[in-house]
Amino acid sequence: MTDQSQQIYTSIDLELTGFDPGLDEILEVGFTKFTLGAGGPKVISSWQSVFQPSKTVRHKILGLTGIMESELESAPKFSEHREFIAREIKDTILVGHGLALDIRFLEAGGIPLPNQFIDTLDLAQWILPTYHSYNLESLMHLFSIKHLEAHRALSDSQAVIELLTRMLAIHQGFSAELKTQIQDLISQQMFSWQSLLSESLEPAAYPEVQVEQPEITSEQLAELQENSIIHLPLGTGVSDASLATNLAGRKATLALPDKHAVLQLWKQGLVAPIFASSDLFNEQKFSALCNGDLSNPELVKFLLKVSVWKAVNWQHRTVLDLNLSFFGGQFKSLISDDVEMQTPSQPVLAIDHRTLLKDYAEETSDGGFLVIKDLLSFEEAAGMSFGSRLSWGGVISRLRSIYNPEIDAGNRDLRDEVMTALAATDLFFSLVVLELSRRFFGRTAVSFDELEMEHPISFTKLHNASGNFLDKLRLMAPHQPELNSTISSLDAFFTKNSSEAKWIDFGQKHCVFRTEPLEFKSRIAKITKQYESVSVIESMSNQPLLDYLVERLGLESFTRANNQYQESKKVQVVASGSGFWSPDLLPAVMLFGDAEEVKSYYDDNYRNLKLMGQVYAEKYSGGGNKLLRNYGIRSNSVLLVSQPGLARMSHSNLRAKTLIIAGLPQPVDHPYQRALRIFWRDRFPEIEHIEAVKLLQRCFEHIDINSIERCLVASDEPEAIISMARGFEFLI
Repeated sequence: MTDQSQQIYTSIDLELTGFDPGLDEILEVGFTKFTLGAGGPKVISSWQSVFQPSKTVRHKILGLTGIMESELESAPKFSEHREFIAREIKDTILVGHGLALDIRFLEAGGIPLPNQFIDTLDLAQWILPTYHSYNLESLMHLFSIKHLEAHRALSDSQAVIELLTRMLAIHQGFSAELKTQIQDLISQQMFSWQSLLSESLEPAAYPEVQVEQPEITSEQLAELQENSIIHLPLGTGVSDASLATNLAGRKATLALPDKHAVLQLWKQGLVAPIFASSDLFNEQKFSALCNGDLSNPELVKFLLKVSVWKAVNWQHRTVLDLNLSFFGGQFKSLISDDVEMQTPSQPVLAIDHRTLLKDYAEETSDGGFLVIKDLLSFEEAAGMSFGSRLSWGGVISRLRSIYNPEIDAGNRDLRDEVMTALAATDLFFSLVVLELSRRFFGRTAVSFDELEMEHPISFTKLHNASGNFLDKLRLMAPHQPELNSTISSLDAFFTKNSSEAKWIDFGQKHCVFRTEPLEFKSRIAKITKQYESVSVIESMSNQPLLDYLVERLGLESFTRANNQYQESKKVQVVASGSGFWSPDLLPAVMLFGDAEEVKSYYDDNYRNLKLMGQVYAEKYSGGGNKLLRNYGIRSNSVLLVSQPGLARMSHSNLRAKTLIIAGLPQPVDHPYQRALRIFWRDRFPEIEHIEAVKLLQRCFEHIDINSIERCLVASDEPEAIISMARGFEFLI
C-alpha cells in the first residue's frame, strides 16, 4: 500500500465573475494544503486573496459571494500573485468540488497545473447515490459541517477537505462485500481518487436523511364524498399521508401529482405503490452490465452508484430514489424496463397521475374508490400522457438499448444494424433542424399548420424523409418493442387532425415531434369508469380556472363541496421601484413576470434593499432549494422571484408578511398554447389568460397564504394585475 500521508494535496476554490474563461475573471482564490493519513487530514498551510477585476462586477456576483466592492477596490491584480499560486500548487494533487471550471480559469490565467486532480463531486455521485443535491452547500448541510462563508474561496476549500474525509470514512464503513464489488468495478480504471479508498480512516455510518413527516389529520376529510370535487382553501390542504391514512380499510387508489410522493408514502408504510415499468429496477440487466466490459469510465461510475444504492438503500424495487439528475440518466434504461408492472394486493394503492393515465390506463381495475389530488396537475399530466413525444435523444436511447457502441454493451450481433439506424436517426433529425432553422429563423417551435401552409415544399420534403427514416426503424423494432410507438407517432404526425395540436420543438442537436390532444373528456371517462366512484381534492383559489379544468376533464356532473375560504386580503397599489419598502413589510415575497424583470429590479434596487434586510433573488442567490431555504431562515428576508421560476421549484411553505405582485408573465407564444386558445375561445373566454392564472396559482401554492397580512401591487400600470388578482378567492 502506498503511503498517502506523504502526498501533499491542495484543496482549491475560485470565485469568478462568470463562466467563460475568455471573457470573465478570477475574483478570489483560496486554497488549503494538507496531507491525509489514518488520523485524518493535517493542514499544512492556507492562503486566500481577492483580486481587482478589470471590469465592474455584476451585483449578482457580489450578492452570491458576499465580496464587497470596497474589498475589490483595494485588492491586487491577479497577475501579481500568478507565480506565487503556481509555485504553491506545484507537485501537489488539486482537490475541489466541481473542479473543472476552476481548472479552466487557472489555465486561462497562465497557471501551470499539476497532473492529478480529485473532484469530490465525482465521489459524492456514487458514495451518496440517493441524496437529492450534490452542490457543496447542500452536502455541508447533510454532514452538519460548519460552513459560515459559503461562496468565499478559502471557506469553500476548507469545507471540501472535510467533505472528502467524511465520504472516505463512509466508504470505510461499507461492508466487506460491497468494498470488494467496488474494487472489482474499478480494477480496469485509473480514477484519481482510487488510491484514497485504501486510507485507514475511522469508519462512519451511512448518513440518514431526516424527512419531516407531515401531521396526519382526519377532520379535513369529513366531507369526502363519492363523485365529488372537494375544495380545500390554500394553506389548509390535506397532506398525502393524511389522505392515505384516512383511506385505510377502504378499497381505494390514491392518484398523486408526483411519483416521488408515491415512493415516500410507501416508505412510510401507508400504501402499496404502483410504478411505471420504466422506473422499475431490473436486477438481471444490472448483473449483466457488472459482468460485462468495464473499460468505459462513465459506465463504471454509474455501476458504482447503483451498487452502493443496492447495498445501503431501504428498497431496490424502483430506481426513483437514485439521484440521476446530475449524472447517470443516460444509463437508466440499461438497468430498468422489461419488468412487468403488477398491481399490489394491499387495499390502499398509490399511483402518480402520469402512470395512471398512460401506463396504467389500459389495465383492468378492481374498482374501488379513486381519489385524485390536485386537479391542475392532473390536467397537465393528461395532456402529456394522451399525447406523444418523439425526440432525437429518445430514439437514440432506444436504439442504444439494443446495442450501445459507446460502451460496447448489448447485442453485439446487431452492431452493424444499430450503427446504421443511429446514423439514419442523426441524419433525419439534423435535416429537420436545418430545414426549420432556415424557414423559421430565430424560432424554437413550429406548428404543423405553419409548416404545411407557409412552406409546403419543406413539409413534403420532411414527410418523405420521415418515410425513409421509418423504414430503417422498422428493421430494428423486433429487437426493441418500444420502437413501435416511435414509428406510429412519427407516422401519425404528418396526418392532419383538428382535435390535436402538433408541433416541432427544435434547436442545436435538439428536436422533438410533439402531439397533444385539445380535448380529452372521453379518455378521462374511460379511466374513471373503471372505479366505483371518484373524488377529487383540490386547493384551487381561482374560480374561472377551476371551471375550465372541470369542463376540460369532463367532470361537470361532479358535486362541488366547498369548505370555508380564507379571509380575504385587500390589494393595495404602490408605485414601482423601492420607495414603498420598509422593515415592517418583512419577510416579503415579490413576484415578477419573468427572470429578466427580477434581474432588472435587483440591479436597480440592490443597495436600498440590502440596507433594509437580507435579499435573496432568483439566479442571484443559488439554486431553487437553496434560495427558498435561505429565505426562510431569517425574519428580515426579501425574496425576489419570477412566477415561472417559483412555480418550477420544489414545493415549500414560504411564510411572508407581505406579498408583492410586480408583474405578470407574457402570454405564451407557443404552438400548443395558441391551439388551445383557438379551440376553447368560444366556450371559455378566459382562456386568453389561463397560463398566467395557472402560474399564479402554482406560486400561491408555495406560499403560506394564512401568514400574509397585506398584498401590494407594485406597478406603474397595475390594472392588468389587479384584474387577474380579483379572480383569486383570497384577494379583493
